This record gives sequence, structure tokens and C-alpha cells, in this order.
Amino acid sequence: MQHSVSLRAALCVGLFAIASPACGDDVAETSATEGSVSDAGTTAESTASSQGGSTTSAGSSSSVDGSATSEGSTETTETTETTETTETTGATTGVEPVCGDGVLEEPEVCDDGNTIEHDGCDASCASDAGTALWLDTYPGVLGASAFAYGLTRSLAGDIIAVGNEHSPTHEIDMMPNAGWLRAYSPEGALLWSERPDLSPLSDNLYAVRSAPNGDLIAAGVAHDHNCSDGCFYGLIARLTAGGELLWSTATEEDLFVSDVAIAEDGSAVAVGSGFGMTEPPHMGVMRVDGDGTLLWTKFLEPGIEDLRGGLSAIEARDGGLVVAGQLQEYEPGVSTHDADAWIAELTLDGEISWQQRLDAGEGGHDGLRGLAIAPGGELVLVGSAGVDVEIVADDNDFLYIEQRDALWLMRATAGGAPLWSSVWDELPWSRGSALALHPEHVLVAGTSTPAEEDELRLIYASFSHAGELHWWSGTSAQPPHTAVHDVLVLEDGSPGGAVFLAGSSPDAWVGRFSSAP
Repeated sequence: MQHSVSLRAALCVGLFAIASPACGDDVAETSATEGSVSDAGTTAESTASSQGGSTTSAGSSSSVDGSATSEGSTETTETTETTETTETTGATTGVEPVCGDGVLEEPEVCDDGNTIEHDGCDASCASDAGTALWLDTYPGVLGASAFAYGLTRSLAGDIIAVGNEHSPTHEIDMMPNAGWLRAYSPEGALLWSERPDLSPLSDNLYAVRSAPNGDLIAAGVAHDHNCSDGCFYGLIARLTAGGELLWSTATEEDLFVSDVAIAEDGSAVAVGSGFGMTEPPHMGVMRVDGDGTLLWTKFLEPGIEDLRGGLSAIEARDGGLVVAGQLQEYEPGVSTHDADAWIAELTLDGEISWQQRLDAGEGGHDGLRGLAIAPGGELVLVGSAGVDVEIVADDNDFLYIEQRDALWLMRATAGGAPLWSSVWDELPWSRGSALALHPEHVLVAGTSTPAEEDELRLIYASFSHAGELHWWSGTSAQPPHTAVHDVLVLEDGSPGGAVFLAGSSPDAWVGRFSSAP
């Protein structure tokens, strides 16, 4: 078992670097392990360590607390009776270990200085599931704010992240957004960072995949800020394994792209939602060939009158495509129609082969945001379900649906028929953003809103393949919009696999996390 600073301490100290009462009681101790950040690209980190602080700059990778301690090093611990020298990973002579004192002593698996559950080290110090093994923050070159949205593994085994950054002069800057890509070794060393010029407009990246030849396929939107009605054009770009732009292609129609897949014929297909459109349908799909030629852009019609919605996820399978999202009956001026989840299989020409409309059961707004295909072709999906649903009236007697969101995980047959559905209602509000499959469990990335400001927010959770919760991990870091956007799990022989997460609050961050007790 690798021993590192807890997820809560990592996000409070290494990621957000802000003063928060919720973060003040963490003792950030870490041992150099196989999962710690390598020396590559860490000049700023070394300087910060010598000054007793942590520094993160664009183009640098940082450890979770800005310092490193060699494994097997010793420290002198003074007591009221005697002075003893003990190893940090060994037992203290004649003294019972105290969980929550910040000192790792056998048989403790971890000790993060508190006895809070779900923060990367449990209340008995017996499990460190959710611990940050390494973490890198990226404020963006412009320094206003940055967001990490997508992850993939390159053919060389590196971790590729994509996202966006904003200009601090966005009110006068006609192109205030820029898409970026960053590559990391599995051990956390930053290998390269690029901000390619993808279009004449303001670019945003939300998804990335590795092509069979090693190239990268990234997707997002090109936004015209001079336009007042939508003007988010679907964007697909192809880059080399080192981040050099080969080509980029945008739609002429409004399409806010959320995800991208690479079909068996090498074409790239992206899905999203139509912007600036006043009538249904809104579910959009675009496809480009391997050379960047736009083959078609389509807005799907499910064949049911007056439905609108959007698509959030796509996977390629058996010469076709599987998509997932949300549908809602559309009636101008009416807000009492609930939304349902929707999955479908498409041909490479964008025709619907089959479709399933799915309801979580309480009549509220349900939707899917993550999709994975299990061995054998079954579908695993994650999103949110409406719970405690009510139809209420505002001060003007306008009726609308009021509900809480709860993380919703489900599994369906290869043809879309539901096998089981699990609504996780432990937190006041939660939502699943993405998921990844491993033989031992299903890893779900998500976000939540706690009952109290200083309580933990969901960052990711482990479920069995039957939908039963194993454990979840969170962070108390501020501000409230802490969000995790993607999760990637690789089989490397470690228990639960190697898990990588990408998110933002307020800077973009990418890290590797412990995935099993």
C-alpha cells in the first residue's frame, strides 16, 4: 500500500492553496513512493519546498504538498517521559497509535490528522481509498481560470488531459477562451503542454481520444462572442501524439459538443446539444473523416412528437455508435414536463437503429452524462435522477418541477434494455459526470452539494458491477463549485487499477488517486 497525503489534504493544500477553516486541521505528510511526482519539470516545486511552501505555475507539475520525504527517513519524537527515534512507517515503542494525530504508525494504513470519513483516510485509519498520489494544477497561461474536462491514455502510456482557460479581460477580449492539452507520465511528470490555435474564434475543448495510429482526436466548440444567439459551433481537431495540430474542422450549425468517439473506419464522431434553436430536436451529431472533411451534421429526431434534449456521451461499437443523453417533452411556456434519460444506437450515417427512453421512477428530471461499454457489449451509464419531486408554483403561479438530484448508475443490455438501476441518495445533491470500468469495480466521477458548507463534496466513488456502493471519497476544498469532469482507470496490477481524475475549482487539475483500500 502506498502512503500519501489524504485527498482532503491534497486538495486543500496542493490543489486549491487557499485559507479555509475546513482545511486547517490537516497534517500533510507524504512518503516518496512509486506514485509520487518524478523530478522532471519540478524546478518550481523544489524552490517552493526549500521555502516551506508550495508553488504551482503554468507548465510545471507539483506534488500534493510541495515537498517530499524519503521513504524510511526518521524523525525525533519527544514525549513527557523520554525521547525516542522512530521510523515514520514503523510502530512507536511503548505507545499505542492514535488515529487522527497525523503520525503514521503500524497498524495504521494512513493518518491524515483527522477522523473524518470519506476524505481519503477513513475514521479508523484503516483505509486510504481516495488518497491523492500525485496532483498537478494548471491556472492557465492567461491566469484567469482554467478547467480540465477530458482524459485519455496515449499509445505510449501517457495521460492526456484537455480543457479550457479564460482570459482575465474577457469583457473586452473577442476571443476570451482557449483550449489546451497537457500530457503526463503515469508518475505525474508533465511531459508537454500546448494551446493550439484551433479556429479563428474562441476555442473550448471538452473531450479527447487516442487514435489507432497514436494521434489525438480532441473535440469541443468554437464560440463567436460577437454573436448573441448561440453561435457555438461543433469542433473536432486532430493532433500528433506531441500535441501539434494537424487539422481542425467546425460545423456551420450551432452544436455544443460534449464528447467524441473514433469509429471503426477511423472517422471521428462528436455529440452535443443545439444552441440558438427554438424548436426541437436539439440532439446534435457531427462526423468528420480521417483527413478532417466534415461528412455530415445531424440533429436527431426520435420519432416522438415535441421532444427536445441533448447528448452527453458517445462510444463506438461494432461498426456503429452508442449515444446517451436526455429527452424532454417540449411545450412553450410549460415547465412541468419531466425529462427522461435516452440511449440509442446509430449507424455511421447517423440513423437510429434502436432507442430506449429511461425513467428513474419519481417523475423528475433524469439524465445521463457518462457511458461505457462492458466486455460482451452491455452498457453502463451514469448521470442523475430526480428525487423528492414536486410540482410547485412561484409567486406568479407559474408551475415548475422542484427536485433534488441524486447520482444515478445503471446497466443495460447491448440492445439498451435495463438490467438494474441504482440511485445513490446519501448526499443532499449529487450527480455523476463520467465513469470508467475495471474488473474489480465501476469508478464514477462526480460532484455534489453538501448540507453544510464545510462538509465533504463528492469527488469519485467505487461501485460493484451490480451497482452497490463500495466507498466514496470527497474534498472539503472551496469554492462550492468544486467539480470532477472525467475519470480514467488503467489496469497496471495495482488493486483497483490506476485511477486518474480531471476537474476544476478554480484552477484545472489532474491527478492520480488511490483506488482500493
